[in-house]
Amino acid sequence: MKTYNFLIGTDPEFGIIDRSNFAYPPVQLVKKERIPVEDNLEKPDHWIFSKLVKPKTLLHMDGSALELEIMPSKHPAQLWENLQVGIELIDNLLKPYSYLKRSELPTLPWDINKYTLKNMGPQFIHLTRFGCDADFDAYSDNKKQDEEDAEKHPYRYFGGHIHLGVPTKLKEKTKELPDILAIICSVYWGNLCTSRTLYDEEERLRLYRYGKPGRFRPQPHGIEYRSPSNSWVTNINTIKEIYESANYILNAFDNEKIGRDIFDLSENTFKAITTFDKEECNKLYNEALRIC
Repeated sequence: MKTYNFLIGTDPEFGIIDRSNFAYPPVQLVKKERIPVEDNLEKPDHWIFSKLVKPKTLLHMDGSALELEIMPSKHPAQLWENLQVGIELIDNLLKPYSYLKRSELPTLPWDINKYTLKNMGPQFIHLTRFGCDADFDAYSDNKKQDEEDAEKHPYRYFGGHIHLGVPTKLKEKTKELPDILAIICSVYWGNLCTSRTLYDEEERLRLYRYGKPGRFRPQPHGIEYRSPSNSWVTNINTIKEIYESANYILNAFDNEKIGRDIFDLSENTFKAITTFDKEECNKLYNEALRIC
């Protein structure tokens, strides 16, 4: 098996919960608690709460979630350390407010009567929408996923998107065939993250949209695999496995014979993840490891 140079980063989302254990939208930190924010020039509706230069870390608002942009790394221990820095930014932000805390759950209940477009204002439409920024589903004939009105949807979901920075020699192929790479990611990372999660019921709920196994976005650095929830980012052992299996993913993408063998597992992968069969996901993950 070849060894590849790659980077892994992430932009995990975390919910805030109030005393009722409902999701508390970050915009309320600005409107109600009067926390100062910085404008986000790239995404005007993603106000910035905190940022660090070293390690480069950003904490901003993304609809119903607090989102971190975590500096990518070659090594799992460094990514773990970078994640702790980012999570500390969230905890410090919420520390003055005893009635609020960070949640590690992939799904939280949402007050559909309180956080309406009418109550919050049209500038905060992202609170009531899913899919405002387009992403894609490698398992769907209609790969680009449509925006959805979620004003009356009773849950909000929190992802742990994995950014894979591919070697230079694979960047052009990744640009041409991101859906192929996303399916390979699902066989490894989709099965891995599903089988390792501690939050079964919340993961089942997230399958409504975001947890489906083939979610991705093409990126200049490679690919953003969007299916996993945020559950893996607080588990150092799963992070280590993500790094270990990244090399298997790149071998399968670079080698047509290996890739075909991995694709033979994709149909069962889709079924195992969408039915939330953790035992089958673990079995498929280990089978994929043996192929390389």
